[in-house]
Amino acid sequence: MNRDEDSLVLYVNGVKRVLPRGQGHVTLLEFLRDNLRLTGAKLGCGVGGCGSCTVMVSCVDPRSKEIVHRAVTACICPLYSVEGMHVVTVEGIGSTMKGLHPLQKSLANSHGTQCGYCSPGFIMSIYALLRSKGREKVTEEDIRHALAGNLCRCTGYRPIVSSFLRFAGAYADDVLNGCIEVPDAVLHGSEEKSICPSTGKPCSCSRDGCSRGGPNSSIPAIQGEPIFPPALVSRKSLEFEDHGAQVSWYAPKTVDGALRLMSTIPDAVLVCGHTSRAIRKKNTDGSKQNLVSISQIPELLSVSIGDDCVTIGAANPVSVLSSVCSKVIDSDALKEWQKSFMKSIQSQLKWFASPAIRNGGSIGGNITETRGVSDLVPLFIAAWVEYRIVGPRSSERTVNAIDFYLGDGQIDLQPGEMLVDITIPFSRQYEYLVEFKQAQRRGNAFAIVNAGIRVWFTHSGESWMMKEACIAYCGASANVVVARSTSEFMRGKELSSDLLEDILECVKNEVHIPDNAMGGMVDYRRALVVSFLKRGLARVSNLLQENTLSASHRFRNSLDPDLTLCVDRHRLDATKGLQYFDESGGPDAAGKPYPHQSADLHTTGEAIYVADMPLPIDALHAWLVLSEKPHAKIKSIDTSPAFEVPGVISVHLARDIPGINLVGCIVVNEEMFASDTVSCVGHMLGVVAAETVEAAKKGAKAIQIEYEELPAIFSIEEAIAQNSTLDCPESMLSHYECGDVDAAFSDPDLIVTEGEFRLGGQEHFYIEPHGHLVIPGEEDKIIVHAMTQCPETCQTSIARLLKIPNHKVDVKVKRIGGGFGGKETRSNYYATAAAIAAYFSRRPVSILLDRETDLQITGKRHPFLTKYKAACTRDGKIVGCDVQLFLNGGNTLDATGGTRIKALIGLDSAFKIPHFRAKGTLCKTNLPSNTAFRGFGTPEATFIMENILDKLAQEANIDYKTFLEINLYKEGDVTPYGQTLTDITLKTCWQQALDNARYDERRRQVDEFNKSHKYVKRGMAVIPLKYGIGYETLCLNQGGATVRIYQEDGTVLVSHGGVELGQGLNTKISQVVAHELGVPFESVICSDRSTGRIPNASPTSGSMTSDLNGAAAANACKELMKQLKPIMDEMPDASFKEIAQEAYGRRISLCAHGFYSTPEVNGIGQDRPLNYYTMAVAVTEVEVDTLTGDYIPLRTDIVFDVGRSINPAIDIGQIEGGFVQGMGWTTTEELVWGDREHPWIKEKGKLYSTALRYKIPNVFQIPKDFRVTLLRNASCSKTPLVYRSKAIGEPPFCVGTSVFWAIKDAIYSQRAEAGRLGWVQLDSPCTPERVRMTCDDGVLHLIDRSQSNPEHSC
Repeated sequence: MNRDEDSLVLYVNGVKRVLPRGQGHVTLLEFLRDNLRLTGAKLGCGVGGCGSCTVMVSCVDPRSKEIVHRAVTACICPLYSVEGMHVVTVEGIGSTMKGLHPLQKSLANSHGTQCGYCSPGFIMSIYALLRSKGREKVTEEDIRHALAGNLCRCTGYRPIVSSFLRFAGAYADDVLNGCIEVPDAVLHGSEEKSICPSTGKPCSCSRDGCSRGGPNSSIPAIQGEPIFPPALVSRKSLEFEDHGAQVSWYAPKTVDGALRLMSTIPDAVLVCGHTSRAIRKKNTDGSKQNLVSISQIPELLSVSIGDDCVTIGAANPVSVLSSVCSKVIDSDALKEWQKSFMKSIQSQLKWFASPAIRNGGSIGGNITETRGVSDLVPLFIAAWVEYRIVGPRSSERTVNAIDFYLGDGQIDLQPGEMLVDITIPFSRQYEYLVEFKQAQRRGNAFAIVNAGIRVWFTHSGESWMMKEACIAYCGASANVVVARSTSEFMRGKELSSDLLEDILECVKNEVHIPDNAMGGMVDYRRALVVSFLKRGLARVSNLLQENTLSASHRFRNSLDPDLTLCVDRHRLDATKGLQYFDESGGPDAAGKPYPHQSADLHTTGEAIYVADMPLPIDALHAWLVLSEKPHAKIKSIDTSPAFEVPGVISVHLARDIPGINLVGCIVVNEEMFASDTVSCVGHMLGVVAAETVEAAKKGAKAIQIEYEELPAIFSIEEAIAQNSTLDCPESMLSHYECGDVDAAFSDPDLIVTEGEFRLGGQEHFYIEPHGHLVIPGEEDKIIVHAMTQCPETCQTSIARLLKIPNHKVDVKVKRIGGGFGGKETRSNYYATAAAIAAYFSRRPVSILLDRETDLQITGKRHPFLTKYKAACTRDGKIVGCDVQLFLNGGNTLDATGGTRIKALIGLDSAFKIPHFRAKGTLCKTNLPSNTAFRGFGTPEATFIMENILDKLAQEANIDYKTFLEINLYKEGDVTPYGQTLTDITLKTCWQQALDNARYDERRRQVDEFNKSHKYVKRGMAVIPLKYGIGYETLCLNQGGATVRIYQEDGTVLVSHGGVELGQGLNTKISQVVAHELGVPFESVICSDRSTGRIPNASPTSGSMTSDLNGAAAANACKELMKQLKPIMDEMPDASFKEIAQEAYGRRISLCAHGFYSTPEVNGIGQDRPLNYYTMAVAVTEVEVDTLTGDYIPLRTDIVFDVGRSINPAIDIGQIEGGFVQGMGWTTTEELVWGDREHPWIKEKGKLYSTALRYKIPNVFQIPKDFRVTLLRNASCSKTPLVYRSKAIGEPPFCVGTSVFWAIKDAIYSQRAEAGRLGWVQLDSPCTPERVRMTCDDGVLHLIDRSQSNPEHSC
């Protein structure tokens, strides 16, 4: 089959590459990054779920001979599957040297990048869209759906979407050819500016709209697109086979050839592009695979549109099915009633995975590989789709989809057979197919339950009967479920309201979901089964009524009109936003909305992260030896099997550590490597170093560990029952009290309430997983290229364990692809593990965690259980509150003590409570140690208080918004922990937010909407914030910086103690320095963070870094200006360059170190533990589908007091990103562990919420109208050295809870309509499951409920 002279060819960015042999196990991403050093495409999740690895693949369609362009996720695309194709990466479309592509320029100038790790993926998703559209116009819907598979944890998506929406309505070719002008970021303007959603730049606008003025200027974009290589146009697709150590790859070009291979290779696996089966097996099983690629067999790529059906080859990508549906729907040759099936399939495909997955995954693979658990299969069954199958000796048969799925994960596909094509019939007149899917998140998410419902009506006299029906579900069990009895029951009957109830009763009894069903959410899934059918029959009734308006026998819908009104409410409106701020005038750099200094590097893929650094030629790869038990004694460890793995160099355990086997942040009390007992799944026992990553992983897995298992604790309740707590120094605040709480509760005239509230944890889900590169040097010196927010702790840990001085360890950080606290403490352990291997081997060592390992071992935001008692007067004034906080700290202390402190002093939130008692208990469990996360306890505290006040307001029968307003802090009030409040702008923010949102008017509109809609409700919420800024550990309130002026050209280099995480720290500090020195912003840059340059710096956390290090840099500048002032006085007309040269000539130092410590703060327990407060108010409106729990944030208005902003664009980006992250925490982001709440998870103590299951918000979750206002004329008296600005990184997270409260407001409306008045428990996160099960309606009364509340890992 294969000739020796044949070469496997791939073109990348127009350059021909000959693929190496024996690499069938390698992914396209690995080849691009490791072989070609094209590191723009990033490894984020490794399962095609985050989009950071997106590239464009172009090829000649074997059937049509047309060139097709598709976005694919390179991390799960086998290298050989793109043989003979052209791959374009972000480097191929533009660069800072050759010029930026219009897409790159627009994203950079629209402030659409923060950490930048995800930016190339976003660029390539839209680039591939444009290339695929050609001379067609690009629509807003095209753009939003193209981004469905791209995740960003920093920006909140609004600026990203806005940067690309400016191309909507343009011809794709015009954008690609540079005909669409992209403006530079505007730096000057009038007093009040708004960032235009079209251009991404500040512009004058009104409150209700934004002008779309012309651009200031245009930088020429890169000219010309990477053309499809002419050599590939005429090249015949190569039939080949390749045999490597891990994979044998076969690429036949005929069906007969594929069948022959299957008959001779019994364990052969068919693949098309990037099948999940092949990649999953690669990740978990080291055995050799035989893969038969059928993606280029013309017969399997056929498409035929006939008069009454469509036939599509099984190897076609799923996206081709979508295109075929569009052609049928747009066809004038077909009658409208023939298109029902294709319309439903097309609608379902919009929410099927992501565009890149649909472009790579095949129709046949989805049908056969999923064993029926698919978004498409229920529709195929209901639509009576036929599958054509061929087998040995050209045997052929046709199977209807309803008969193909046999149950128990089995399908009607015999060994040696393959699916060739599918035939989808067109619908008959008065025949309708409707689709449903409910997932944790809309877009790129597995269905919890989905359904296909078909009904064919016929009339008899004046009556319309259901002649046929077919109902199919996925998610109701492990297999596809066909409700045959219910379908038969419907046959021949006239659809009416009474019959509908009988049908629902029938399906409830037929579709049985056992109480212990895999996947949990049993009651919710039962409710969805009934709700989908109820809504589905309403939809087909609507369609029949519309289609018979002019018929002689008109159908009159007798179903509940409110039910039909709720149909299809969840449309995709354009995402828009307005941003208001004051901009400084004149040439001063401070106060200007400069883009992130690395924005161009982000969008071109040139920004370097740890994983992008070229490895030294002799580098080793490290992998961790991890416990698979949640709690056990270590009886023995046998490392000898690891050395039998080729390539393994060394194994290091606790006994090998030369220094002290202890690590920690504030308290050093955690073993680096477990020596006697493991206390969680993922507990580190050692590290393996090997020549390759694969060898290191295999070596770690080969190590034999004998355990004696011990009882494990997973939940807070279990820890309380067993008195399991973490040891914490008594000096760390654990409780406080003010006033007389007991006396307050004894007043009989007060309203007193008590209760409990559960608050789940949160995964950081930074898009860049943990990684480090350690390079040993002479005399035990070590250089660490780290991914840490706290280089000092990393330095100290390595020095302590290796028993070397700190000054021999230089920890360097260039940039981090998102951190959010997750890389503050835990990351240092993995750097230390790599350092141990490097120390003993005397070779560089790289460690890069894959996403699943990262998720399992790195720690999360702390879950909380709160027990409370609170009292208020009958007119709504809070009198007293007693709160007990229980934190799930995991197996070690880590940052839990500090989190408790921040939670305790944040509990008062924005409200005056005269009598207050608070206590925090640190629960020790057998889960990985929970750690720092954006807000560090304050978001949990403010949200807990909001829940307490919600219950008080309900029991006092006072509107929640009014109740909060009554109790807002005012100037001069004293907090429960003794700090007097000054510069309090809460009332100003509150009133401006209400005015901006037109709250009273829209509240009335919401109430009117809810009166006329039974199954869709809207809700509004107003949430205030008072966020204290300052470290609870007094010594951390300090910063350092060095400023260097270069006399040759007057440019300035700054070194400071902070780490650039994407928060714009370097940009802001550069603006501060430019402001102090009076030089252009462009002449100042910041160096990489290094413990060798700035020692003893505080962590980059707590939103304090720009305050501390910016002030230190300002002090250094003041020292320099003091030295330069005599020269400047002598040479008043000289440029800064000339001043610097003159100073150099006079031997005056052009380098100064600055130091800053926050004055007046005096620590926890004193009268000023915090420096100042950041304040904000958010108003959010949502729409909730009460039958499914799905929701849409319709609009959010935020007013934020950031003082006098150093960079309004960066601050607005932090507000939007923090808001969306906080929204995700309390809505879609649910952590599920193998604990007693989830008995269906067999692996106890293991995280079930993998990268494919854990759902952070995507582009479809953000508010459709997103407005941010920076409070005008604001200033912070406590930060004179940093432009009187305020900290902004963490506070916005807290107001994201306004989405939760708007959802709960909608639930209250629905329950009130059902006669269920008063307070209701809604734990967090309020997933669609919890929202649906908190509502009250006939469906919930119909189903058999197995539990009172959904499961909760807390």
